[in-house]
Amino acid sequence: MTAWVIDSSISLALVLPDERSAKAEMLLKQDKKAVFLVPFLWWYEVSNALVFAAKRKRLPAEMLPSLFDGMLRLPLHIDPLLDRSVAASIQKIALESSLTAYDAAYVELAQRHGARLATLDQQLAAIAASRGVKGL
Repeated sequence: MTAWVIDSSISLALVLPDERSAKAEMLLKQDKKAVFLVPFLWWYEVSNALVFAAKRKRLPAEMLPSLFDGMLRLPLHIDPLLDRSVAASIQKIALESSLTAYDAAYVELAQRHGARLATLDQQLAAIAASRGVKGL
């Protein structure tokens, strides 16, 4: 079983019709027993992206509940841990790179769990790789 940290870009590519990605689809098909880890902030990022997609008329607002339900069917494991050491690690990663603390949270989670990182953000993928985190 492979553990993956998935960021919002991959998650949204799995459900938004205009953001479909071969990488995201491959991730789902690659390992049927994969576990997807997400930091708690993932819920806010994904919710915000779906709301803005509706506001920008990229999809009808009435689709939001079914798209969100689609994400809930993924084998998600939400990491609730945010103690002083996790916060310090996230800040260190963000300070040492050009990442936001939000993106650094995905790198920190992957490092802490020895997981791979699935993202469509090339900068995030490159920085994660430079820190020893494998990707897609």
